Amino acid sequence: MPSTPGSKTFFSITGGNTGIMIHTGHAVLNGFIATNEGAVVIYLKFYDKATAGASAETPILQVLVPIDESVVLGGIGQSYQLGLSFRAVAQAALIGVTGAASDTFTLTALFN
Repeated sequence: MPSTPGSKTFFSITGGNTGIMIHTGHAVLNGFIATNEGAVVIYLKFYDKATAGASAETPILQVLVPIDESVVLGGIGQSYQLGLSFRAVAQAALIGVTGAASDTFTLTALFN
């Protein structure tokens, strides 16, 4: 995936129910690569928050990541005013709480 000029890269192998901050403050999500090596479908959820997203909150963007597959998405350009965080859970419901199994989900995000 080509990088947008000035983009920063974030990489995590700890995706799960606990929200993880990618960037505090204004950010633009330019693209990402999400890989699911687990035995269940994972729903990647992005939040516009000054703190890490939680299960009781509504994500701005939700993407299905199939079993043993990667999702590559570029050219997003989605703005997050307060901050950019994510969760990786096994339920499509907005309040899904079962996180990805340890070391089965990775996210590489490109943002400004």
